[in-house]
Amino acid sequence: HRVFNVQNKQRFFIPDREEDFFAHLDDIFPRDLLLQPPEASFADLDRQLQSLSVRIERFCTNPAKDGVKAEPLGDHLRNLRQLLAKKDELPVDALAEVRRYRAMINEYRIVLFSPELKPREAVSAKKLEAQWRTVLASC
Repeated sequence: HRVFNVQNKQRFFIPDREEDFFAHLDDIFPRDLLLQPPEASFADLDRQLQSLSVRIERFCTNPAKDGVKAEPLGDHLRNLRQLLAKKDELPVDALAEVRRYRAMINEYRIVLFSPELKPREAVSAKKLEAQWRTVLASC
């Protein structure tokens, strides 16, 4: 995205946010996307990409507000990274719950950063916490 382009002289240089945005992009389009069936439909991947684009545009206008909105996601993204790092060790039923947790996190991102895209389901911090407990119980 041009916001983080090294050639941009007015570049917003906030390394942790830049890392978050690129991590989110890698989550939407992993390097092996075409080698295995995606967990989400291509329509959902497109919505996630649109949401990320909206978020980055709004970040340029008000980085502090983006930080406030991102706060509730932090723990869930860390939880998800830890689970995905050991996904080969998880039972099949636990993997299904992890996929559900991941889908809910992606919808929550839309709720937080681009609600005009209309999330596919109502997701809240409380529902994410409940799903996290379900994931833990299944592991």
